[in-house]
Amino acid sequence: MNPGDKVRFLRSSGEGYIRKINPDKTVEVEIEDGFIIPVLQSEIVVIASEERQVFNKPEDPTKDQAVSKPSQPSSQGIFVVIAPFNDNIHKIELVNLSGSELLYTVAEEHEDQNIHSLVRNILPSGKSQILGERKLSELKDWLPLIFQIVFFRREKSLFRPPLVKSVTFSPASFFKNKKKHPLTGKDAYVMEIDRIGKSIQPDAIPMLEVNGQISPEIIRFEEPLSIVDLHIDKITSNHQQMKADEILAYQLGLFEKTMENALASGMKEITFIHGTGNGTLKNRIHKLLGQNPNVDYFKDALKEKFGYGATFVKFR
Repeated sequence: MNPGDKVRFLRSSGEGYIRKINPDKTVEVEIEDGFIIPVLQSEIVVIASEERQVFNKPEDPTKDQAVSKPSQPSSQGIFVVIAPFNDNIHKIELVNLSGSELLYTVAEEHEDQNIHSLVRNILPSGKSQILGERKLSELKDWLPLIFQIVFFRREKSLFRPPLVKSVTFSPASFFKNKKKHPLTGKDAYVMEIDRIGKSIQPDAIPMLEVNGQISPEIIRFEEPLSIVDLHIDKITSNHQQMKADEILAYQLGLFEKTMENALASGMKEITFIHGTGNGTLKNRIHKLLGQNPNVDYFKDALKEKFGYGATFVKFR
């Protein structure tokens, strides 16, 4: 195995040429479009020159002369976009051009089949949301992402079932997705969720837990009460042994799920009772409300009724 040898990937489809052999048993392989990716020596095999003679696969002399142009994503869809922040750090974005609002969660899938929830939010059509940052040099170690997406439209439309997909990042195929960012038009790596990844059944995903406590479960998008009390003794009877951070996580989990239900069911307003205390829960709720594009405004609820322990929310 020497620089210049043509090699084939063992764990995925694709071929390339060795450009450098490193002391740490990794090899820098140049694939199509001139991209160079690091792989372990054990994950590639040299293609002997005799192989093409046996299988009658001569090299195309015009192949190296061809100039590949970045392909464009379709005008509609849901995209995972990896866009450069600098030479190494890349942002992972979810871009929504589906024509529907998306109620979504994104989680990392670990080898032990457990998942780590990263973000959940509502994404209007025509907008994008940054999911996190990754180092491109560590691409081979990126964990798969599980996307759970529910489509919501306020006007009449055909029903679209929820989308649940596991998306992996294979170095051999990742660099083939260089296209234009669907919103900015800048160079990025663009993958359309509908066309990639493995569809999985929702019941195959482990139930999310927050510090050992199962998150509040809202299965259907039923309209919540117009006043929701988030005091821990009002929402669970198993709070005596919970620590302060576990209580806060449980309360915020119910708040976010209630917001999703309120928006999905078309509510115009809602009030959350969070109490006064040290103000941590109130501040976290106000921060989330300020980031939500579907909130018109929010304010302290009627002081004569709730004091300073409740927040009134008006939706757009």
